[in-house]
Amino acid sequence: MMGIGTAQFATKWPIERFHEIGQRVIASGLAEIVVVGGPAEAEDAKAMTASWGEGIVAAGQFGVHEMASLMTHADLYLGLNTGTTHLAASVNIPIVGVYSGHNLPGEWNPLSQNYTLLTHLVPCQACQLTRCNVEGHPCMMGITVEDVWKAVQSKLV
Repeated sequence: MMGIGTAQFATKWPIERFHEIGQRVIASGLAEIVVVGGPAEAEDAKAMTASWGEGIVAAGQFGVHEMASLMTHADLYLGLNTGTTHLAASVNIPIVGVYSGHNLPGEWNPLSQNYTLLTHLVPCQACQLTRCNVEGHPCMMGITVEDVWKAVQSKLV
């Protein structure tokens, strides 16, 4: 399960990177992908699954209770520091979280024992800004596809 959205620009990871992770998951045969998020992510989810030639779009389709129920069937949740990641923790599925430097490390960790959080520490850590004002958004751009892919593989194999 892949959660591609967040309400705050400062906590976004490029959609192209999620797309690449999805391609790798599909090529490896490790899992089927369900793309989740709110209505704002539905078009990106449709574009990704169309490009992959497979996958399920659940973005914008479910309320909180239905999403939690759907998550109980997932082998893994990959997402950002959002409510959906914390919902995944509440149903105790493995999590790979891509977290910005927006908050202090540990401040918004999932309430779960089964997670891996990827961060890239930067001098402006804990800025609390909703929109990054540092050129290149280094706290998120410093988290590579390869970093995330290794974490996903470690949870799925």
